Amino acid sequence: MDPIAALQLALEHQQAGRLSQAEQLYRQVLQADPANVDALHLLGVIATRVGKHETAVQLITRAIALEREHPTFYVNLAEAYLKWGRPDEALAASRQAIAVDPNFADAHNMLAVTLSSQHRFDEALASYARAIELAPDYAEAHYNRAMAWLCMGDYARGWAEHEWRLRQTDYHQPPMPQPRWDGTPLAGRTLLVQCEQGLGDTLQFIRYVQLLASQGQKVLVRPQAALVKLLAASGVRNIVAPGDALPAFDVYALLMSLPYLLKTSLQTIPARVPYLSADRQLAADWKARLRALGGFCVGICWQGNPNSPHEPRRSMSLANFQRLALPGVTLVSLQKGLGAQQIPQVADQFRVHDFSAELDEANGPFMDTAAIVAGLDLVITSDTAIAHLAGALGRRVWVALAHPADWRWMHDRRDSPWYPTMRLFRQSAPGDWSNVFEEMAGELSAIVGR
Repeated sequence: MDPIAALQLALEHQQAGRLSQAEQLYRQVLQADPANVDALHLLGVIATRVGKHETAVQLITRAIALEREHPTFYVNLAEAYLKWGRPDEALAASRQAIAVDPNFADAHNMLAVTLSSQHRFDEALASYARAIELAPDYAEAHYNRAMAWLCMGDYARGWAEHEWRLRQTDYHQPPMPQPRWDGTPLAGRTLLVQCEQGLGDTLQFIRYVQLLASQGQKVLVRPQAALVKLLAASGVRNIVAPGDALPAFDVYALLMSLPYLLKTSLQTIPARVPYLSADRQLAADWKARLRALGGFCVGICWQGNPNSPHEPRRSMSLANFQRLALPGVTLVSLQKGLGAQQIPQVADQFRVHDFSAELDEANGPFMDTAAIVAGLDLVITSDTAIAHLAGALGRRVWVALAHPADWRWMHDRRDSPWYPTMRLFRQSAPGDWSNVFEEMAGELSAIVGR
């Protein structure tokens, strides 16, 4: 296959998400032509996507050395640096892209994203504004600006701008036969709420379905399959499981549009907990088992959804929790699936009680996990669905946050306006968990020593 055809086919694979096939073709092109700038650059983009950020920087830097006046190369170099945890280099690359082409909207957006990661929000907003001025329908820039406003607590502008997510090219929602709800009084109409994005998002925002139902509104909800049993056990009514035929309804809303439609501010977040609950019998059974372990029982989780592009940054190694294996503390794993294999690897250093072989197997997803959480003295977790589950159950929970943290945790708070029982522990530098676990260990020691 000639290089031009191979490049075209590789790009088609890449755009369809078939990254391994694309990578193989790019490497074939480079074997024949080591100075092919397109293959170097696009192979670097794939490296960023799969978390090989240093490799991405090397590849894209080689492409730039061959073609210095291509602003897209600098934008993608900036992204690789930022995801590698090197924001200063990302800023320099973004500014170089603007120097090459001052009217390149992607460059201004990338600069803004990098500035936001450093909490330089005023500068970031100015750059987002410039990107949107250059490309008014630039959905990604609008969405990123929403993240900045929400992180700052400017919910009035943030929720409205958050609706731009629906216009992003990688956003997919199931077609609906009825119109979207515009937030006007339902006046007896039936509303279908379609859950979207991750399980943690549903656990956080399902409170709005319960709020509407408590006001006497007719609400149906279609959640992810993994949450059907938990939500039913928590008293959520009119659940339409995925695959079930849709019952009659008049209008629909996406779950994460409800804060916008209901005009949520920091002061009006429906933050009363618990709004989820564990199965009573399961909770009683697990509480007895936890009591048999003795000590101050702390449930731990260190890794979330491996398919999320944000997960490598948010997750940590189980070895970090050795600092929390204090006298009188009993560590109980809440990890299910990928990540649980680390437990035997730390067995010589500290003890972690592992129930993963039976967790949520016989009783359904999240059912045993919720029951265990209900009986623990404390939950300590990375930014995963477990954090939202513990918060929604009204349990004491500490969340270890990467730097920068996701928008929902804001940028300057130790508490969460969404979960009254939650404490936030933040990295002081990207990729460095030492200060987080040192602080947690100090506070945990004080609690256990009382």
